[in-house]
Amino acid sequence: MSVISIGSQIQLVYQVDFLTFTPERFTQVLKEKGFQMTPTQVITPQGPIQTQLFSKGNLMISFAQNPQNPNQFQIVFQILNTINLISAFSGSTSPDQDIRTILIGLNVVDDVVSQITFNCTTRADATVEPIKGLTAGIKPELLEEIKKAFASSQFGPSLNVTSLRLGTAFPLRKGIQLILEPWGNDPTKFWINLIFQTKDMSEFNEFIRGFGESTIQSLLGVVAASVKY
Repeated sequence: MSVISIGSQIQLVYQVDFLTFTPERFTQVLKEKGFQMTPTQVITPQGPIQTQLFSKGNLMISFAQNPQNPNQFQIVFQILNTINLISAFSGSTSPDQDIRTILIGLNVVDDVVSQITFNCTTRADATVEPIKGLTAGIKPELLEEIKKAFASSQFGPSLNVTSLRLGTAFPLRKGIQLILEPWGNDPTKFWINLIFQTKDMSEFNEFIRGFGESTIQSLLGVVAASVKY
């Protein structure tokens, strides 16, 4: 199985409870790194807001107030067409190599960060049919009992699992949330969404160093193995 990089996205959100930089400093740091600025509009639950989006290569950066809490501010790194972030924190290759130095330039250090969110969305080839793999991991007896709760037999001979959502907590404040589904445009492939949240910068960096295509392959390997049981 292989992970499809084109169309994959990783978002890193650094949230702080108070600003450690001015908008002018934010613009200066990004321009010094060769980023181009584009005024843009972001849709929030409170309505559209104007912000400045900086981009270079596959990396886009912006900052704004947290729409859920105006006293908090978020710096958002959006990285397109990749699921590998080792270079983002080792400083070895472009376009991700600027992340660490940008955070330092904005005075975003460990003790000012209130929460960090990693959000990866990707899709991958499957060695087993996604619905078959997801359904195999659930006890057949449970699916049958759920089916019996309905008076009619409209579900046909079987009830399948079309989405699997796992998490360390709900709502997620710290830890991992994982969603596995057949991809809507091609149900023979998997759609994967993985979120990791913490307020510990060192814990976050450790997670990043261990994440990559092999992580996704391992997850899907577990799903494929469930069909054999």
